[in-house]
Amino acid sequence: KAGVPQKGTEGSNPSLSARILHKLLIVNILFTYFEGQKIGNPNFVKICYLFFDFDRRRIQKNRSMSFPPYYPCKFNDCGGDLSKNWYVYYRVLIPNSDGKYETKTHYISMHFKTKRNRMQELNRQIRYYNEKLYSGWNPLKIQDENKKPSKLNTPILEALQTAYKYRMRNVKSDSIRTYDNFFRIITGWLKKNKYHRIPAQLINEDHALEWFYWIEESRKLSNRTLANYRAVAITFWNMLKQHRFVKDNPFEQLPKIKFRRLKWRGMDPVTRDRIKTFIQEKDPDLYNYILFEYYGFIRPNELSFLKFNMVDLDNGYIKLPAEICKDSEDRCIVISKGLMDVFESIIEKYTIDPEFYVFGWKLKPSKKHYDRRYASARYRALRNELGIGYPNVLYSWKYTGIQDHLNAGCNPYDIARQSGHNDLEMIMHYSNPDGIPASKEFSLKAPII
Repeated sequence: KAGVPQKGTEGSNPSLSARILHKLLIVNILFTYFEGQKIGNPNFVKICYLFFDFDRRRIQKNRSMSFPPYYPCKFNDCGGDLSKNWYVYYRVLIPNSDGKYETKTHYISMHFKTKRNRMQELNRQIRYYNEKLYSGWNPLKIQDENKKPSKLNTPILEALQTAYKYRMRNVKSDSIRTYDNFFRIITGWLKKNKYHRIPAQLINEDHALEWFYWIEESRKLSNRTLANYRAVAITFWNMLKQHRFVKDNPFEQLPKIKFRRLKWRGMDPVTRDRIKTFIQEKDPDLYNYILFEYYGFIRPNELSFLKFNMVDLDNGYIKLPAEICKDSEDRCIVISKGLMDVFESIIEKYTIDPEFYVFGWKLKPSKKHYDRRYASARYRALRNELGIGYPNVLYSWKYTGIQDHLNAGCNPYDIARQSGHNDLEMIMHYSNPDGIPASKEFSLKAPII
């Protein structure tokens, strides 16, 4: 075996390589003998290694030979001082380094209290590592193989598909159409301009601006819609950063679009009563629906999953489970007198089952669930018939209910618990709407000087 050249020494002097391996085997045999005889003589072992080092230096001087893959394991006994850490060490060739080596060190446990025991452990580790090195083992190659390949060269289309699939698993139902539309537009633009095979990392600010100006000119979008596309593009590229397809987000440098942001807000009393009276006559089921929002501060999406088995009329509360709540926490809603009247009218009119949705198919008690957008479309049609436009949307009834309860003198902390908010900050946002006057109580308690 000693006559077989080591890995990485092809083309070297066979007699010289064989002589080196012979001396290495002799040292290992001596170690085995010393361990069997329970004798430790580090000075004699060091003499044996001097012969090996002499041949190693000859190898380094011979430029026609390739670099040896390793230098055998040695030890340092710290002069026999048991208070210090003894260790073994060896040098291995760094892959693709053109002859550079790295030293690996392994310390002997301090649990070996005597020189004999510690020397036996030294001999065992030297024999162990030399056998592994001789068989072709290189710890640096293993580390290099375990490194994950870089994703920076992944084609941009493939990277976007990965981000899109990930996002679809963690997106709200309301946002699915937004991300679908953006993904279709951005991939179509990449293919049209033959950018879809470019590595994701090479998509820069110039590409982002080109896409942004193209979508602005070709689709004739409003500033609000452009701002939404910009926000979705930034979100997508942040996901690419998260998955390590890119290092930077070029869409963050796109110019910001200014537009007038229309806020959801509460309705003034005149508009509220006008819509309420009209819907009560035209659509009684939708009328019950908006009263639930007004008295219970229940969001439309939560209301679409409300079942009769969540309602306890005897104790006067509704228990909304975490899986249907926006903040993923259980919520208890007190049934006020106005809300109790709505429940009684529904129970008198329809057949009730605990498993029925309160507002099921066509907003009637039913086992069949409905999409909350159905209620929004139904409300929008009646609102338009009255000639009342945005922002008086269906959600405004919750907003209006909170404002009216605050103006009636209800405790803000109770309103926060009823509406599912953790603090008063959002309640104060509801209490300061644009164009809504203060309560009558304010005029009664205002001082006179």
